[in-house]
Amino acid sequence: MENKLTRRHEHINGETISYVINSGLSPGLCLEIVDLQRKIIKNFPSAVWPVPDESLHITLMDWLAPFTDYSGNPDNLYLKIKDEYTIALKSVLQNKNKLSIHFDEIRVSSTTIYIQASLDRELNQIRSDFLEKVALLPGTKPPANITHISIARFAGEYDLKPITDYLSRLSIEYKELISEWRLVRETKLPMLEYKVIEKFQLK
Repeated sequence: MENKLTRRHEHINGETISYVINSGLSPGLCLEIVDLQRKIIKNFPSAVWPVPDESLHITLMDWLAPFTDYSGNPDNLYLKIKDEYTIALKSVLQNKNKLSIHFDEIRVSSTTIYIQASLDRELNQIRSDFLEKVALLPGTKPPANITHISIARFAGEYDLKPITDYLSRLSIEYKELISEWRLVRETKLPMLEYKVIEKFQLK
């Protein structure tokens, strides 16, 4: 990794109004992540801010992304797009079975420690099918082509190498079953304050 230092994640406790499609986590996966967090904090107590377990999530896509300079109030924009987007997502998901997502990698960026699924073709297909039906608002980034869960954010500037070396000795193997997606209105990042607007069940 080119960047040799961590940097503080600027969006911890950031206020926002965003609308996101994501999934909460099972108790089993939360326990696995909390165990990882404890190990990391024990070795780097001042370097990381662990994401609270009730805020952990898997993002499918943003409908209205945080910190995007839209040409209007996000709540008003949501009211304009909600019918089209909701119908499109329901159409994409109507024949989809519950998803088994295999998380098996621990990764690190200059701001975040996260776990990643090695194979996520089904989620990417959902994203692709949705984008064939609707056009995202200008400024909204297309959905990521990876499936990951941010488990910790860096709290400041630290030498990245010892952290990366330590994480390389840890591992995770967990198959998470996703039975529903949810539309949430997020008001404090990362998912520290939010309200579930609607749920989309899988078969």
